[in-house]
Amino acid sequence: MRILHIIDSSTPEDVLLTLALITRQVEAQHQVLALGHQSVMRAAIAAGVNENVISFARATGWWDPAGWHSVHQTYYFYQPDHLHCWGYWALVAAALPKRLAAVRMVSLHTQPTPAELWLLRMASRRSRWFVLCGTQDLFEQMRRAGLLRDQLAYVPPAVPEITSPRIAPAQLREILELPADDHPVIFLGGTPHVHNRQDQGLWAAAILQHIYPQAHALIRLGHLDHAPVQAHVQRLLEFAQDLAHPGMMHFVEPDIPVQTVLQTTDIMLFTPDQDVDVTVMLQAMAAGIPVVATRVPGTVNIVDDSHSAILTPVEEPWPLATAAHQLIGNPQQAEEQVIAARRRVETEFSSARLAERFASIYRQLYVAPQQPLAMLA
Repeated sequence: MRILHIIDSSTPEDVLLTLALITRQVEAQHQVLALGHQSVMRAAIAAGVNENVISFARATGWWDPAGWHSVHQTYYFYQPDHLHCWGYWALVAAALPKRLAAVRMVSLHTQPTPAELWLLRMASRRSRWFVLCGTQDLFEQMRRAGLLRDQLAYVPPAVPEITSPRIAPAQLREILELPADDHPVIFLGGTPHVHNRQDQGLWAAAILQHIYPQAHALIRLGHLDHAPVQAHVQRLLEFAQDLAHPGMMHFVEPDIPVQTVLQTTDIMLFTPDQDVDVTVMLQAMAAGIPVVATRVPGTVNIVDDSHSAILTPVEEPWPLATAAHQLIGNPQQAEEQVIAARRRVETEFSSARLAERFASIYRQLYVAPQQPLAMLA
């Protein structure tokens, strides 16, 4: 079974961790085509994708004919059984050629813009696509948008395998000039995205600074070549300068792994305003970091109870700060939450379970591509 994966600059960085897991654990021949700036390939390798299975094709976006040509060329050279796109732009580049014998799949993890939804509808009219939704909310939205139920599946997230960090936590503390004492370090989880409201987390951290004057907050910037992300990061930097004491905020470069950042952290605030990829929340729970998150469908599905994380209303920094203060000031409650969170991840969101879900989808679509996809995941 041969699988061609296609990624581009709009593929969320956390999703690349899932791709890395699949290419390592799902028994098949994998080839990954990175469309866009060369940083797309670098980001995939940094996430753990084997550089021997990934190639790079220069293209500025789905509208660039160079990208379409690269997909054609790679497809006819590799002759895959499955074509698996990771994002809307990769979908469009792969949707243009009609005569592809491979089973076509797309994994989506973010809510589509009206233009992206239109592109998805057009692609599904040209050929049969299977849509793997990373959140239940997205699955329901795709159903309401008119996609056939037998072409949709919800694939629950999982915590990726922990790899050896390339930089020790002590080195990161030294680079960021963090004090080696008991002052709390707050990680504003996720990478910058229009729906990952880290500005709300910054606001909550600034409130906490009045209680803990020596507190520090970390934001991991992620790969910035996607233009909307660049604009969002710039607004975030300006907001941080206006809101908090300059010495409190630390912006971590994308080549520093999330695992290393988590090992320097006392608590994580995760603040999406709608359903987004929750991989970083699972990573924190697995690493033993107490989590305060906003209440959206994805985080509710992860927590499922009140013990493994604290959920607060969207776009309300005061409840975020209050919950964080509650955990920082009560180590016993924080420890109980950590134990419950680890148990939750191990039983429901392990990397082995995710790999088996995708392996089942690939195997059954290889044998019976006309079978309803909703039964497979």
